[in-house]
Amino acid sequence: MKHSLSDYPTTFISSLMSDVVNVLDTVNPLDAQVPMNVKEYAEGFTVEIVIPGIKKEDVEIAIDNNKLVVTYKHTEVEQEGVKYLKREFVGKDFKRSFTLPNNINVEGINASYDDGILSVVLPKNTPAEKKTIEIS
Repeated sequence: MKHSLSDYPTTFISSLMSDVVNVLDTVNPLDAQVPMNVKEYAEGFTVEIVIPGIKKEDVEIAIDNNKLVVTYKHTEVEQEGVKYLKREFVGKDFKRSFTLPNNINVEGINASYDDGILSVVLPKNTPAEKKTIEIS
């Protein structure tokens, strides 16, 4: 028996599309040209962003309104006496933002940059140990 999309309730399709939008988060189509991976481990997440040829000092990483925001502003350096005969790549600004899950230890976030890949480690909070509290 074959099924088509019309066989499924509209709420299912709406729910599915809502999930897709949540995964895409706040991605501007131009910013999506900056490839990235998000990995989950038992102890946290790692966001990897491919940004070759960019100095780490020119990249800003911030936490704003429970979002991880990675920003780069390109500054063109004029080269006197240079005339491009063909130019296929130029530097572009980008801004990627990701909503952080509630279980992230914001104080433990760290970043590294190696071989053109920016890695941002987002550690999970450790669960509270069971504790008995004495009433005084």
